[in-house]
Amino acid sequence: MSVGLLTGSTLMKFIENKDAFENCVNEYFKRVDASGKGGISRDMLCKGFGGFFVPESDPQSKEEIERVCDTVFERFDKDQNGKIDRGEFGSLLREIMLAMAQGLGNTVVLVYLDRDGLLSRAIKHESAREK
Repeated sequence: MSVGLLTGSTLMKFIENKDAFENCVNEYFKRVDASGKGGISRDMLCKGFGGFFVPESDPQSKEEIERVCDTVFERFDKDQNGKIDRGEFGSLLREIMLAMAQGLGNTVVLVYLDRDGLLSRAIKHESAREK
């Protein structure tokens, strides 16, 4: 685990770079879609959710994770087929990142980073652009 500086602008630039963001979405989707069938079931999402969005230092109860998964399916399973497809998953990640960017604004925050996490990718993206 490493440490990085993060602002809302860092996240916005990452989201706005369609290629970088879509590559990240594709990679994360493949990780969570363990069956490779092109859709993420509620159970798969709940299992994968903790790995992407729940900080290790703040373990969530199974009930909390299930409530979040219920909300995700209500909001993002647009065709209500019981699976989150690649497009729906991209919308979910985009909304999460946009909410984080809006919440941060111009505030500089020191964050712990997972090597393959979304925030780490956003910071690496910004660093590469500055070179």
